[in-house]
Amino acid sequence: MTALFINLKIDNQTKFDFFKVTLSDIQSLFSEYHIKFRGKFANNCMIFAKELLPNRAKFYQDIQETDWVAASLLMIDNIKSQNIFIYLEDHRLISSSNDLSLVLKEFDEYQLDYLSYSFFRASHLDINNLLPLNPKNRQNFSEFFLNKKNIKLIRKISPLYFSFSLPSICSKRYFKEILHRENKKFKIHIKKLSSLLSIIFPFPKYLIFINYINFFLSLINTRLSFNSINTPFNTETINIEMNSFELKNFKSKLKFGVLKNELFANFDDDNHAYGESLVKRGLYPPDTKIELNNEIKNFINYTLELNKEDFYNCTYYSQIHRIRSLPRVRIEVNYGKLHVNYCGKDIILAQGDHQSFYTNLSPIIKCIEKAEVSMSVYDECF
Repeated sequence: MTALFINLKIDNQTKFDFFKVTLSDIQSLFSEYHIKFRGKFANNCMIFAKELLPNRAKFYQDIQETDWVAASLLMIDNIKSQNIFIYLEDHRLISSSNDLSLVLKEFDEYQLDYLSYSFFRASHLDINNLLPLNPKNRQNFSEFFLNKKNIKLIRKISPLYFSFSLPSICSKRYFKEILHRENKKFKIHIKKLSSLLSIIFPFPKYLIFINYINFFLSLINTRLSFNSINTPFNTETINIEMNSFELKNFKSKLKFGVLKNELFANFDDDNHAYGESLVKRGLYPPDTKIELNNEIKNFINYTLELNKEDFYNCTYYSQIHRIRSLPRVRIEVNYGKLHVNYCGKDIILAQGDHQSFYTNLSPIIKCIEKAEVSMSVYDECF
C-alpha cells in the first residue's frame, strides 16, 4: 500500500490552480494522505484538499515550517504504509490513472525502494541503459539493485543519474533514511557561499564538494546545505555523490526501478532535456484566453506583409529549460484581414484588431485579404 505525502509551499495563483488539477487527477489511488501546506495559499489549499478528500487526510498545519526535513520526519512517523508517493503540484499525470495504479501495485509487489515517476526524458537512466546492472524486467518497469558495485557502474553509465529525486515513489525506509542523512543537529546554509561554490565548481562538481565536506561534518552532527533549509531540495542526490558508507544503514539491498513508459511531466521545466515540459509540448496552458501584459517591455517588434492565401506560422519555443513566463505573440492588423487558427479555434482579425497568443500552442495565420501586420514577440530571455 502507498501513502500520498504532501509537504508543499504554494505561494501564487498559478501554483494553486495547478495544484487543484494535479491532485484531482490522482486523489483516489492511495491508502493514506498526509498533508502539510505552507505559503500564501496554504489556507486555500487546505479548503480544497478537505473538500476533495473528506475524512481521508491527516493534516499537519501546526508543525514548524523553517526546517522541511525535520517537519517531514514528524509526518512520516505517522505513516503506516510501506511506500510513499511524494506529490509535487507542478507534475501532471499524462498517462491514465489506471497506469499509475498498476505501477503502484507492482512497486509494492516487488518491494522496490525507489522509482522516479516524472522527468521521463531527463532521467539520465533509461531501461535501455540497464543491461550491465543485471536488471529484471517487470510489466511497467525494470528493476536493479543499488549496491556498491552498481553505484560504480552507474557513475560510468550515467554520472548525472539521481539516486534520489523528489518526484518519486519510495519505500518508507529509504525516504526516512534520506531524511535522517540531512537531519543533523546543526544545519548550515549560507546563500552567498552556495552562490560562490556554484561559480567555482560548475554543476555537478559543487555537489560533490559539499558531499565530501559533509562526510567530515557528520562526525560532529553537522551538515552544510546548498539550498535553504526550509526547502526539500537538499534531499536530492546525484549518484556520483552517493558513497558506499551511505548504504551501511540498510540491512538488505536497495531495489531501484526505471519506468518503461512515461507517467508524469512537469508543466514548465525541461530539466535540461529539451522538450520535456508540457509547455514545450504545447500541452500547457489549458486556458488559451490571454492578453499580453502591458507591463512587459522586453519584446521584439517587426512588421509583416502578407498576400492573400499566405500562411505564417507563429510557433515559438523558448530554449530556456525552465519557463517562468510563457512566450507569446501579439498580432495587430494595420490593414487587411487575417484568419488565425489557434487550438482548434478560428479567429478573424481585421484592420485595427489585435490579439495575443501563446506561441507554444502554435497559432497559424492565414491571410484572407492582403495585409500588413505588427508583430510583437515576447520571451523572458529577451
